[in-house]
Amino acid sequence: MSRNPNDFWVQNLQEIEPAFASFPGKMYAGLLPVSIAGGHHDTNKNEAEFMFWLFVPNQQSVPDTMTIWLNGGPYCSSILGGVLLENSPVTLGAHAPGTCCIDPNDPFQANPNYAWTVATTMLYVEQPTGTGFSNAGQEPDNEHDVGRDFYGFLQNFYTVFEDLQAHRLSMFGESYAGMFVPAIARRIALENEKTKNKYINHNNDDDEQQERLVINLDGIALGNGWMDATVQGPSVVEYAFWHGMIDAYTRDAFLEEWDHCYSAVRASRKGGGSWKYSKEQKEPTPFHPFTTPDECGIMEAVLAAAGAGVLPHGKSPNTYDVTTFDPYAVIGTKNSTFYRFMNNPKVKEALHAPQSIEWVGCRPGAGRRRRRRQLQKQSKMLEHDEPISVVPYVAELLDRWGVRVLIYNGDLDMSTNAGGSEMLLNSMKWSGQKAWAVAGRGIWMMKSDETVAGYVKKYANLSFLVVKNSGHLVPYNKPMLALDLIERFLQDAPFLDIPLPSFLLSPPPKAARTVEFKEQSIYDEEETVAPAFDENHSGFYWLLWHCVGAMVCFLAGFLASNAWRRTGYELVIDDYDAR
Repeated sequence: MSRNPNDFWVQNLQEIEPAFASFPGKMYAGLLPVSIAGGHHDTNKNEAEFMFWLFVPNQQSVPDTMTIWLNGGPYCSSILGGVLLENSPVTLGAHAPGTCCIDPNDPFQANPNYAWTVATTMLYVEQPTGTGFSNAGQEPDNEHDVGRDFYGFLQNFYTVFEDLQAHRLSMFGESYAGMFVPAIARRIALENEKTKNKYINHNNDDDEQQERLVINLDGIALGNGWMDATVQGPSVVEYAFWHGMIDAYTRDAFLEEWDHCYSAVRASRKGGGSWKYSKEQKEPTPFHPFTTPDECGIMEAVLAAAGAGVLPHGKSPNTYDVTTFDPYAVIGTKNSTFYRFMNNPKVKEALHAPQSIEWVGCRPGAGRRRRRRQLQKQSKMLEHDEPISVVPYVAELLDRWGVRVLIYNGDLDMSTNAGGSEMLLNSMKWSGQKAWAVAGRGIWMMKSDETVAGYVKKYANLSFLVVKNSGHLVPYNKPMLALDLIERFLQDAPFLDIPLPSFLLSPPPKAARTVEFKEQSIYDEEETVAPAFDENHSGFYWLLWHCVGAMVCFLAGFLASNAWRRTGYELVIDDYDAR
């Protein structure tokens, strides 16, 4: 590839949008192919190109680092989410949780204090193919394809921007990018391994592999990341119940429907094979047969039960921030500052974007933007993405390659809530599983004003943050906290500022509890025999005995009920190798 950075230099954008004049650095943007030129090893025949936007600051607090930001959806633009809304030098402006409503005509604002370019060089990429300006050649079917395409893009990117090759690379992914980032990072690690082995063994059988760059991957972070629909889907029901959005009867009905819907997936996966989608499977409205991005439609049902569709002025419970009834509909509308800016021919020219493509922030019909009636019409759009769970990929990154992993969740987000993430981490099979279960927890503080930013748990190279008073879009809701988050992560600095007391059982609890049910009573026969009463105190002992018995029965019933509900919360381990 003979192109150089000047071919992608963004010039005169400040003449179209004055806020960009405030950025102290250079911007580059354009399209790069996902296939590796001249290669024959697992070569991607896809002629697609990814759209990127690179911000290179004149100074950054963590030198020699570059961070990739990916939004999810799937098929939501990282330029919409990352650049225009969340953490670039020019955004729509911060939006505190609980406020209503976003004005579609709000102007862009300079973001000099909390842009992530304060800390690092930022690269935003629209992917997978068919997202935003990224040309859709052959769309991906699964995470193997996603990882392959992005690895090819990165090889081409580093060929153009050679001065960034030595920078430590971190990857941040939000929402459905919780699937993308572990798959991409795993692909990078596998390819790095192959390339290093070729050099070590002086094997010239694969000259193309030897020409590939070893990518300096340092860490990944998943913000409110969707990693396993089989756990995070039904966790929405519990979150809604404990926040008063649905009652106990509705909760139990939804969990029963989840168990019915997912039973077809369980049946198809017997024997360790991939799950198979069945068009014949029927589910009552508004539910639908299982898909990886949208589970069984549980989220749509929860929102409907909590008021979506009956409130005036288009208001609805917000799955991304349960403290507001602003549904964030402006993000997907054409009547918005985003849409007008990105489809301005002069902006397209400045960004080296194709004039022929109408840019949309989130592709209609994909992910949770689909509707049940569309299910039979959509053949791809990652509806049947595999593996269903990327948690084993995270475990492999931790153990096999020593990659640092940060999982963080805004505590006001229902869609990919903190409880679901914690269940995944507690069930993850890795070398640190037992130690993780009993690892200490602490408070993450903002040292600038001594406010509590959240809670943290860490063991080895795995960290888990719960961000206080933030929704799904952490940099959008809490920009100051988000900047502190990325700076600490890039510096490998601890988040735990104040240790919390531990209340551990002795012996410590198992990392993942299991409950075995038996046909007989939970009491042995000798335990059900009442003790002999003292004649003088028989009434007192009788009352005491029955009170204790009632408490034991209540506790046993509560535990059994919870165990029944969690039968759907199994961690799905897919042996889906990115070959």
